[in-house]
Amino acid sequence: MKYQLTLDGGLMRQADQLPAVKTLRKWEAEGIVEIFETDRAKEGTGAPPVGIAPRRGTRYRPAKGPTTGPTFSKLSAVLFPSRDPLRLSMTEINSVAHLLRHSMQGYTAFVTTNVRDFIADGKQERLKTGFSILVLTPDEAVEMLNEALAAN
Repeated sequence: MKYQLTLDGGLMRQADQLPAVKTLRKWEAEGIVEIFETDRAKEGTGAPPVGIAPRRGTRYRPAKGPTTGPTFSKLSAVLFPSRDPLRLSMTEINSVAHLLRHSMQGYTAFVTTNVRDFIADGKQERLKTGFSILVLTPDEAVEMLNEALAAN
């Protein structure tokens, strides 16, 4: 099984990469994992970046009917519970959009060092139980994958 990981912005491009990120990159080279960066589309995906507004002159109409699973407003309520989703900063909007795209793609884990916005205060557990979104630090991702690889 190939594990698909979403890495939060910039983790792959840091000058002094974390040892866990180096391990994930090594595993990607070996074909064990596939890494997607939140702020970069892989060549040939054909998918536009999340959060791009429709072109001027087009009409955007959200899907009608009950929405199951994560939505922008549901995820923003977990990540930024004291903030109005319509008043988030661009950084906060991007965080929610990246997590939403990760979920829509059905990837294995969202890997981030942003503990405050994605993990602290029970957010990690609420994302897992409420939306089946696994959010891990790079070290936690390596630990989880080591256990999974040892079991196979």
